[in-house]
Amino acid sequence: MKALITQRLFENEFGDEVEALECSYVSFFAKEGIQCTPASVYALNIENVVVESDLIVFSGGGDVDRQFYQDGVLQDNLNAKRDELEREIFKIAVQNSKPILGICRGMQHLALMHQSKVDSFKEDTVDHPPGVAHGVEVNGDLFTTNSYHDYCVVEPLDEDLIVWARDSKDDVVEAFEHRSLAIVGVQWHPERSNSDPYLWKEIWKRLGLK
Repeated sequence: MKALITQRLFENEFGDEVEALECSYVSFFAKEGIQCTPASVYALNIENVVVESDLIVFSGGGDVDRQFYQDGVLQDNLNAKRDELEREIFKIAVQNSKPILGICRGMQHLALMHQSKVDSFKEDTVDHPPGVAHGVEVNGDLFTTNSYHDYCVVEPLDEDLIVWARDSKDDVVEAFEHRSLAIVGVQWHPERSNSDPYLWKEIWKRLGLK
């Protein structure tokens, strides 16, 4: 199985643009029998690559440029480049019935592409420190996973998105799925430590890839 996965985009100390993908993604998916192909903002024939892939993954790392969607003001040109690539991949993937998984930032971008909202945590109301394991409730059962985000998807979600996991303590949306398409967004990082293996099985099932 082949997965097309997006990457971080940033500038190094010399002002050069750099794309990077954490090795944990590649090793995690390899254990699942999935070969990762990094998607570049400068790639040619991205449509062909999407069509030849079995799974699309919008990875974590960095924040979506929310201003780009809300009022057209570009705060971060590099994030805007990545956002544009992911929107193009999303369009092609949906047209070709490809499963899409959004992880952390990727989940937030999927929410924005479905006219939902993303906002920062309010320190006075939400206790959600990055890097700390926390409880996630799925179907009434409690599981442990990681947290590396300081933004969250805000309800109400678009009518096509259904919440299937919440933070057990503060009720923050931790995962959603599309009502009719194979699209899943999760706020945690399944490829990192402190994530219950059951949660990955649940993701896999909801993507229709049992």
